[in-house]
Amino acid sequence: MVKVTVQGREFEAKSLHDIDIMSYFPEGDGHVNGVVECLSDVFDDKDFDELLDKMTVEEMLAVWEQWTKESNFEFVYKRMVNVMTDQQPKRRLGRWLLVSWFVTAIVAIVSLTLLLT
Repeated sequence: MVKVTVQGREFEAKSLHDIDIMSYFPEGDGHVNGVVECLSDVFDDKDFDELLDKMTVEEMLAVWEQWTKESNFEFVYKRMVNVMTDQQPKRRLGRWLLVSWFVTAIVAIVSLTLLLT
């Protein structure tokens, strides 16, 4: 969930990536009705719907911008955490591969030294 402050009150909203934005804009062009419907579904709160009815277009767009910014931050943060946890097995594999190359190089040098003497 994403927390967005609207007119001094904090509301919980769905994440940007939990909702199909383009379904609210079927023609592919942005319009106020799509923004209103999307925000209403995103916040899914009776108190927010009452505030939404009283908002100007500029206020709605400000809420839209804040919601998308918060949602994107949440997505990027979660993605970063997922990438970091995915890297742990790869790091171990990389270390093992590096150590095995080092051991192979030492064995090759020792073998060549013994063979040539």
